[in-house]
Amino acid sequence: MAVPTAIVTGARMLNEVEEGSLDEVLTSLRTNLSVLSAFPAPSTKESPQRFKSHGDPDLDALLDRNLRATQSATLQLTGRYLPLVYNLVSKLIAAPRNKAIVIIDTENRFDPTCLTAQYSSRLDDLHHVHVYRTPRCGSDHLQALVASVEAQMLYSRHESRGREWWGTIVIGSLSASPSASATASGPAMTSTRGSTAHVTASWKGWLRVDREDVERFHPAASAREALADRERRQVAVDSAGWAASCQWGGFTFRPEEERRQ
Repeated sequence: MAVPTAIVTGARMLNEVEEGSLDEVLTSLRTNLSVLSAFPAPSTKESPQRFKSHGDPDLDALLDRNLRATQSATLQLTGRYLPLVYNLVSKLIAAPRNKAIVIIDTENRFDPTCLTAQYSSRLDDLHHVHVYRTPRCGSDHLQALVASVEAQMLYSRHESRGREWWGTIVIGSLSASPSASATASGPAMTSTRGSTAHVTASWKGWLRVDREDVERFHPAASAREALADRERRQVAVDSAGWAASCQWGGFTFRPEEERRQ
């Protein structure tokens, strides 16, 4: 993509990012509560938690093991988590999954242009990534924000009503386990009280993301040998992918653009 074209595309995408303050979202929540009351109350009988498929067999296998051990279905990312967030979003919004996703970004770090520059996401699919930028807030306010966003996706008119709403990703704050699955075109099978993020990305999490390891210099290598091997090693570092790891195992991944090179 030529540089001028990339700049124009990036500017267009950023202009379409849906931003809102916490007060605006809470106001929307109060409005939607009257709509929620029209639906039957959900059953209070507990049902076993199930994690949402993230479109990656390796990741889903780790989620299954974590769920069995901890009874938590939430994917909690830590480390250099943004590349994995982009990877997940790009897979979920593209065919054949065609999901709608909400991003609540309290760090102002999620950049939608990375989805086209590194993962070749289509602009039509990006319309179904709903990004809310809000300052850091307490857990109660965050819970209310997530509940309001869920109510908006389920009961309000928006561009993604024709798609299944996959869930909410919170960047920069912690949350608890997810609510039941629901679609953007029908009523939820859970109350807003149980609304929580399906993915969290912050300083604390059970799945850590780092740069993929590359071969290190031999301990006995001299300075001259290291300098002679510098260019080859720099290429190896630049082409390294990303590694996600936890006590249950791990996997590696890389942006789509790098896989094609």
